[in-house]
Amino acid sequence: MAILGTKLIFISPQTLEKDNKEDNVEGENDDVEDEEKPNNVDKEVKKRGGGFNKLCSLSPQLQKFLGVSELARTQVVKKVWAYIKENNLQDPKNKKKILCDKSLLAIFRVNSIDMFQMNKVLSKHIWPLDCGNGTCLMFLLRFYVIEAINAP
Repeated sequence: MAILGTKLIFISPQTLEKDNKEDNVEGENDDVEDEEKPNNVDKEVKKRGGGFNKLCSLSPQLQKFLGVSELARTQVVKKVWAYIKENNLQDPKNKKKILCDKSLLAIFRVNSIDMFQMNKVLSKHIWPLDCGNGTCLMFLLRFYVIEAINAP
C-alpha cells in the first residue's frame, strides 16, 4: 500500500515481486536464481519417462500385433488407434464402436468393441516391467488363467 497525495493505492504482492525482479541485476540477488532451478528439475523429471510414459511389457498377442515387446501404455493406445483409423474399423453409424478384423480379434476376442471397453481390455495385455515385488508373476498368472477360460 502506498500513499499518493490524499489517495491510497493498493499494490498487490505479485506486482511488487515483478518490480523487484526487474530491478535486480544478474548475480546481485541469489534468490532469483534459486527460483529458476525447480523448473530445470521438472524438465529433467519429465525426460526420465515415468508414469504414463513408463515402459511396459506386452502380452504375446499384443507383441505380435505391434511388433515390439516393450512399449509405454500411451504408445500402445496410440498405435492401436492409428491401426483402427488406417483400416477404417470404426462403425460409421457409431464412431465409439470399433469393428474388429482378424488382428484385433486376436487381442479383444469380440467382433465389435466400445472404445472405452477397448482400453479396459488393453490393460490386461500391458504388464509392468519391474518384477521386484512379484507383480509380473501375478499379471502373467491372471492373463493365462483368463486365456484358459476363454479358449474355445
